Amino acid sequence: MQFHSHVCTHHSSWCNRGPACVRRELGTQLGEGDLAQTLSSIAAQHAAVRIGSYPATEPNAPYKVLLRFEGRDEGAVEAAATAAAEGLDVFEL
Repeated sequence: MQFHSHVCTHHSSWCNRGPACVRRELGTQLGEGDLAQTLSSIAAQHAAVRIGSYPATEPNAPYKVLLRFEGRDEGAVEAAATAAAEGLDVFEL
């Protein structure tokens, strides 16, 4: 929950005005507790990207947690998503 709280604190400054946002989504079967440390590290290294983790709400969802990467810079979003793919067991949605 610490990672989620950190992201929510900064939500209002992300993608609410200016150029359109770029979004990339990945899925994982890992739990949020297993993701927190790696995602916090990625967030610190990619400050221009908003990273969110959302537990599945549908019983037949293909993932346990949805990871969302958003920002105005496509290269930055791709770099953060790539870092997640390299450090975590994730898959494309």
